[in-house]
Amino acid sequence: MKKLAFAVITSVLVLTACNKNENLVPVQTLEDVDLKMTTESVVTTDATLEDVVEATEYEVELYSGTSEALSIVAVETETPELKFGGNDNPFRYRYRNGVCPNVNVDSENGTFPKIITIDYGDSTVLNNGRVISGIITIEISAPRTVSGATRTITFESFTVDSISIDGVIVKTFLLDEYTISITRNLTFTLPDGTTITIESERTKVWVEGMDTPFIHEDDVFEITGYSLISDSDGDEFKKEITVPLIKTGDCRYIVSGEVTLSQNEVVFAVIDYGDGTCDNIATYTTADGTTEFIIGQKVRDKKYQNTNN
Repeated sequence: MKKLAFAVITSVLVLTACNKNENLVPVQTLEDVDLKMTTESVVTTDATLEDVVEATEYEVELYSGTSEALSIVAVETETPELKFGGNDNPFRYRYRNGVCPNVNVDSENGTFPKIITIDYGDSTVLNNGRVISGIITIEISAPRTVSGATRTITFESFTVDSISIDGVIVKTFLLDEYTISITRNLTFTLPDGTTITIESERTKVWVEGMDTPFIHEDDVFEITGYSLISDSDGDEFKKEITVPLIKTGDCRYIVSGEVTLSQNEVVFAVIDYGDGTCDNIATYTTADGTTEFIIGQKVRDKKYQNTNN
């Protein structure tokens, strides 16, 4: 990353997201860094992309995360009427009006490796209102119970809520089949043409709901790790999960957790996702104080534009 100039700012207080001005807690000193975009732009865009990629990975887990799911997918390939939300399709409950994506599996005599293709067409709508289009391909090396088994995920003309995703995600199952090491090398394109590249290392633990693969409401995932991020506006920074992010199957959004954003080890913002309540509200804290924002409503403002205004 480029060498950055920064000014030391006095310490600030951060509000826990969604607590409506309750429970002030102190955080580390935050400092200004050399960003081309406003900090609000960087923070809100990052939260939007986090939301989008977690939704994408949940789709992958839905169809390939368990042996039960793989068995159903194999049946779908042989029984076309299941593909579009037939009454016997357990995946239909995730999609509006039970209209599922077209799912196919390719394997050698039913053994591994397997390749699952999920085709969302021009538009598939989830029950939570999210709109997905395009194709996800999942190459599965072995059952998740095999230590070192991988899921390699690629994308073709794939979008989530008008944000396109290209690149590769590799999931590796560890000795505990519900602990997954995740490497992401992704490029996102926003509707305005802005591109953002994210390289990350994550660990995701499926902590609840493992025994009910077709009941999504009881799923709970805990996520840790870091990302290196750069965009076409010239900004580069690091994101680190300092309090594990919690994603539940019954909520469209991350419900709790905290991340720090930094350049050259200088922290310039802290995002707090809240106290576990399912909502689209989070806060970010900078040297200027704490601001509440809505996940998904990203801002793209250059610093000089705000200065001139």
